[in-house]
Amino acid sequence: LHTTYLRTCCIAISAILTQLALLSEASSPAIEDTYVKKLSKVTAALTNVEGVALSKAQSVLEQISAAETATYKLKLGADATTDHNANMVFAAAVVVASECQATARTKLTELVPVALTATTDSSKEAGHIAELFELLRAITTHGAAGTKCVVNAGTDTGTTAKSVAEYGCPKAVTDKATTLVKAAEEQINDEGSPTLAAKTSTKSGTATNTCVFLLGGNNGQSKLWQATGVAGTEVDLAEGFIKIKPHGTSGSADAATRQQSGVSSSWATSKDTAPGKLFAKIGDLMLKKHAGCGETANDVIDHLIGADKAKAIFTKVKRAQSPQMSTNDVQNWAQH
Repeated sequence: LHTTYLRTCCIAISAILTQLALLSEASSPAIEDTYVKKLSKVTAALTNVEGVALSKAQSVLEQISAAETATYKLKLGADATTDHNANMVFAAAVVVASECQATARTKLTELVPVALTATTDSSKEAGHIAELFELLRAITTHGAAGTKCVVNAGTDTGTTAKSVAEYGCPKAVTDKATTLVKAAEEQINDEGSPTLAAKTSTKSGTATNTCVFLLGGNNGQSKLWQATGVAGTEVDLAEGFIKIKPHGTSGSADAATRQQSGVSSSWATSKDTAPGKLFAKIGDLMLKKHAGCGETANDVIDHLIGADKAKAIFTKVKRAQSPQMSTNDVQNWAQH
């Protein structure tokens, strides 16, 4: 019994020593939550792209509805008047209102694939970033004793955030989309992301040996990255928004947000990177023209038969009625 007891104690002590040895092995720096929050704002702006798409789509749908209603009202006007000229104006306006409707439908057809691509890619990128932060947050709050992969700014205190939404990332299940004219300009604009104005190290200067995430080793399965006592190959994460530099020496690894400002001009980018391509897709949506004849029936009617539009309408009617007339004769007739 005594021998068994000693054997049990030795096994327990050995396990404790093994665990302590593992905890004392070289590790790598944590990431400060300041930078997590900074990049989280960008993820929130990326999900706002859906609001821009919704705004443009709703505008075009309202144009279609307005043109339909205007066509109906103009037909009633044509039936109600006994004045020849007025009847001619109404009849021509009906034709043009129908053209407004057709144009708006074409715009919607062109807008939908652009909007879907921009919102899908933006949401995917926001998800890439948020999930990386969620992993580091979960390791900090549920990992081994002493493990801290996200720490409060300027300290070695591990984060207590219960979700990445506390950093500013979108919630796991977002609310109903609301219309937006543009995404948050301080995060995303036609030149990229002003928030990410320069490549910035995110590692903590205090918690320098608390997270294995950036640690490398020489073909060791207990290490995440290949790095033999020196810096390993830099790796892009989150589709290029974050670059990590693994290292085989404790505390020497780094993770940085990559510069994303100035990567485009007027939404056009020549950067053959995932972020550059993403900003270009967002730009396709932002630059998509969607203005039309009007978003209410009255706006459409004013657009069609306002004082400066009468000549154009008369010209259209006369050209249809008298195709043999020359262009000059038609315009002179319409003028008078």
